[in-house]
Amino acid sequence: MNISQEIRNILNRGRTVAAEIATTQPDMCAFVVIIPSVPDRQNHPEAWREWADKSFGPAYVLKDSSYITGYEIRYLRHDTKYTDTEWGWDYDLVLNDQTTRIKRIFVEKEDEIEQAIKPWLEDLSWLRPAEEFDSSLVDSPLDYYLDRPDERPHLWLD
Repeated sequence: MNISQEIRNILNRGRTVAAEIATTQPDMCAFVVIIPSVPDRQNHPEAWREWADKSFGPAYVLKDSSYITGYEIRYLRHDTKYTDTEWGWDYDLVLNDQTTRIKRIFVEKEDEIEQAIKPWLEDLSWLRPAEEFDSSLVDSPLDYYLDRPDERPHLWLD
């Protein structure tokens, strides 16, 4: 199954998509997240345009998908208690939890995504905009933490 045009359009705007997937551990939830690699908005404002209802504040999307340089695919698993509703941006606490797990895969092209996520997700119709999920990690800026793998070695365990 291919990525739908709707999800492809979201990715091409530089936005993140995700799917919740089954896990065998009780009281745990798991997600597959696809994040386009895009230029930083502050350093490359020419790549972005405002897009959204101004009553919620500005949101930004890529002007053109040619700015995408690849994709990061993340597998995330954490305790179900770590919802955005309850924990908000306290994702550092979620990352410190010894049961939280993360796997990262990087691909260069959109047509490599399907094969890369296959171990976790075969039905790509489950993909939705990341902001639809109530998880402290799915739609959070985690790069600062994830780029320091030695600080939280438990995250990378199987």
